[in-house]
Amino acid sequence: MNPNPYIIDARDRALEPITDGEHRQALLARYGPTLDKHQLAAVLHLAVGTLENKIQKGQSPVPVYRAGKQHLADVRDVCAYLDARRREAHP
Repeated sequence: MNPNPYIIDARDRALEPITDGEHRQALLARYGPTLDKHQLAAVLHLAVGTLENKIQKGQSPVPVYRAGKQHLADVRDVCAYLDARRREAHP
């Protein structure tokens, strides 16, 4: 995961800080209210197999639940995790 709290805007003009609410807006726009394990792995910069192993061991960095055969994560939990990581990296 990139701990850098800055993103490059769409026109590559300037660096802008990410605020806590922007994670949620960006993830909701891209993935909707839930992320499957493939999407979650991409957001967390983990291999899908690594995330699957963490889920099976009960060590997933984000709470997941089962819906049928899928493991899903709520976008709010993902955002809370990302925001916490950012605050740890940049107090």
